[in-house]
Amino acid sequence: MGGGTATTDGTYETFAIAEPENNQTIRSNEGTVEISFFIQPPLLEGHKILFYLNGQKMAGEMTYTRVSMSGLQCGINTIHAVVVDEKGKTRATTKAVLFHLRKEAIKPLP
Repeated sequence: MGGGTATTDGTYETFAIAEPENNQTIRSNEGTVEISFFIQPPLLEGHKILFYLNGQKMAGEMTYTRVSMSGLQCGINTIHAVVVDEKGKTRATTKAVLFHLRKEAIKPLP
């Protein structure tokens, strides 16, 4: 798995970024990255996942464990996530995962 559990209050045994793996290079001309989380036990009712890219909170709260992001800038990026309860209290935080986004090499036509 990419980033193991950094902190948890005991509500969750595991909360980690499963994809991408830490220090992984992703090639995408559209700047698309697939992100998935592993959470055990499954997300509890009323809890949400907050997602951070390069330290900036992304819009919205998720109740699912897979997201596809597009339009990201090439270069080094970091992601981490936090589970919060219905009152906004942090219940678990993943370790940050660093990944490299590169454009695909274009092969010249013969």
